[in-house]
Amino acid sequence: MSGAGFLIPPRSLIVSCQALEGEPLHGGDAMVKMARAAVQSGAAGIRCNGASDIRAIREAVDVPVIGLIKRTMPGSDVFITPTAEEIGRIAEAGADIVALDVTDREGRLEQAQALIALARSRGLLVMADVSTLEEGLAAARMGADLVGTTLAGYTPYSRQLPGPDLRLVEELAAEVTVPIIAEGRIWTPEEAAAALACGAHAVVVGSAITRPQRIAARFAAALASGASAQGRAAGVDSSDADTFAGSVSFVKAADENGKPEADAAQAAGAGTGLPEAMDENGKPEADAAPAAGAVQPQERGAS
Repeated sequence: MSGAGFLIPPRSLIVSCQALEGEPLHGGDAMVKMARAAVQSGAAGIRCNGASDIRAIREAVDVPVIGLIKRTMPGSDVFITPTAEEIGRIAEAGADIVALDVTDREGRLEQAQALIALARSRGLLVMADVSTLEEGLAAARMGADLVGTTLAGYTPYSRQLPGPDLRLVEELAAEVTVPIIAEGRIWTPEEAAAALACGAHAVVVGSAITRPQRIAARFAAALASGASAQGRAAGVDSSDADTFAGSVSFVKAADENGKPEADAAQAAGAGTGLPEAMDENGKPEADAAPAAGAVQPQERGAS
């Protein structure tokens, strides 16, 4: 088992404590408090974004810290620790492990080899965020200590699913020699346990624990969806959300990886005029639809 595998205990929970710029909890010590609460409740690791949060969380908790820096690069879809500059800042902030994009787009696999070597030279272990089995195999060959399914569904050629890609977890666990970390659209303890059953070494959960705007939106949308169904049965116009759901303010959200998604507010509130939200990787998804009783969308794309 790799060094990171020993650092992160098997069958453990890693909590992603991230708030993107413009979100209610961005800035201050909100993520530090989230990290403390997570560790008090049994989290064995914290994944966090930005040098200031990495540094503050490193000082506040005694579990491994997986650090990343999200940086938007003009003309590029790669934004999880995209360059050597971010690796240096993450090392200086005190992270134990650096997370970086190791996807097969924009020549990233060629760049990743050098970035992994740089991270190792700075004393960091490496978590490769991938979207397919082939990327996971490449990451392991390049020396990544952990392979995470973080970007499954966030590249155009990977499977597009409303929930976690458990099949990818199973494929990676069967063929990759380093520990597999399940991450991405994991909303329930049952889904986390299923990821372990598929061979994950550990599981990262973010929005379902540390992003209250997304959690609240799921509840609000489920209630609106139920009220809409009752309203239709009673002959009430479901396009008027105030008529059947009261004066509820629905907000746009963003996932920990920062792109629009059709979460509970869109999937459960379809036809009610509720705005779409974004998931941690910033892409539309119908993650709450199954919980709200909506029909799951068909699987799109393939690895």
